[in-house]
Amino acid sequence: MAGRASQGESIGISNCIASIRTKVCYYWLMDGREFVRRARRYARRNKVDFSFDPIKGKGSHSEVRIGGRRTIVKKGEIRRGLLSAMLKQLEIDPMEF
Repeated sequence: MAGRASQGESIGISNCIASIRTKVCYYWLMDGREFVRRARRYARRNKVDFSFDPIKGKGSHSEVRIGGRRTIVKKGEIRRGLLSAMLKQLEIDPMEF
């Protein structure tokens, strides 16, 4: 059994990278409520101020502030490009989110 790892052995770097890639891909699709939950959890973990103001946005949009940064969150589905832009506005690393 030279090619396989037993239960106690390490599974190798390629499986670790696949695990990280899967985790990141999982987070690339969420709705507005999920984004707010994750943002609140991120702020709590990093001991940063968090505020959510549903009145500041227009229609189905709300404002989220983390630290001194802000972004607008919509209530519907948030896809990869929008999520990436929102995290960039908040200066959050996607792997930490």
